[in-house]
Formats: sequence, structure tokens, C-alpha cells
Amino acid sequence: ATRTASWAKARGAHCHGIDATQALLDVAGLRAPNAALHCGDMAHLPYGDESFDAVTVVNGVQYDSDDVLQETARVLRSGARFAMAFWSDPMDFTAYFAALSACSPPAPSAALKLTDPGVAEGHVEGAGLIVVERGEHDVVAPYRSMQDAHDALESSGPAWGAIDHSGPEAVRAAVADAVAPLADDTSGRIAMRAKMGHLVASKP
Repeated sequence: ATRTASWAKARGAHCHGIDATQALLDVAGLRAPNAALHCGDMAHLPYGDESFDAVTVVNGVQYDSDDVLQETARVLRSGARFAMAFWSDPMDFTAYFAALSACSPPAPSAALKLTDPGVAEGHVEGAGLIVVERGEHDVVAPYRSMQDAHDALESSGPAWGAIDHSGPEAVRAAVADAVAPLADDTSGRIAMRAKMGHLVASKP
């Protein structure tokens, strides 16, 4: 999401952003220094009705997120676009997510199965938006070393929740166990592969 803000800013957009973790907003502020960033809840957006021409959500719609989608629709102008990205197949990240889950409190509700046919579309259309595109992409997250992998993987939103619940040492050990088998024996580099889905919708 921090890269999304920097890319949008480079294209001349006036950027706003919201995240539940201030540390991640601090990173976003460095990459997009003029963006208006807010620490808060996506289900209670601090913006007026019909404020935006576009809204993006990167891996933010994962649980029972109808409130989030209703809020998203509220702040979009007529004709504006909404785009969300989500894990389609975590692949190499599966063990990492399992490690975080073991260090985290129980999830607030069952996760949405966004990869199942019609599930993502149904939730988005239920918020009054019109789906115009759905796709899937192969992605690779490259890390030069185990330290780089730790720095990145322990800065995610789910990792912060796990750290708050179990402590940094427990999470670091769990992440190390999950990621170590993926490290190249010679270079120490790590390449974590996954499939990401995306959905684009418009507001009537």
C-alpha cells in the first residue's frame, strides 16, 4: 500500500491513506511525503461522502468486510473506480501466514474466500458497486537476505497484531522457521512466490 501511494503521487494524484498501524503510515509518509495519512479503521473512514475519484485496498478485505465496502462506496464519487488486491494463492507465503496465525489472537470472523467464484463480486456488488474486471497475477517477493525478509515480513499488518499478542521474539522465531526453507543455500537470497487476485469496480 505504501508503494501504491508513491505511484499515485508520482502520477499527480492527491493521495489520502488509512491504516491501522502508525508504523506503516510512517513508511508511506516517507514514500509519499505530501499524502494525507490517517491511523484508523477502514470501516469508519474519516472522509465525507463522494470525496474520491478512486479508492484502492491492498490485502485489506480479508474478513467479513461488508462495512468496509459500504464505507468505500460512500466516499466514491459517481463514476469513480474501486480496486482491491487480495491473496489468490499464497503459495510460498502459506507457512508464513500459519506462523502469524499461531502467534495471533483468534480472527474476528471467518475469512472471506475471495478466490471462490462469485464471492468477491457478491460482496462488492452488495455495496452498490458494479464489477468491471477480475484477474489474477503471478507475483514474486525477492529478499536479499534473511534479515531483509524479517524486516519486510514483520512489518505487515498481521505481523504487528501477532507481535502485540505474542511479543517480537516469538514472532521472529516463528517467521524464521517458516521462511528459512526458502533461502538459497549459496547466496542466502529468498524469493517468495504467490498468486494475487484483483477486482475493479465502478460506482454508478
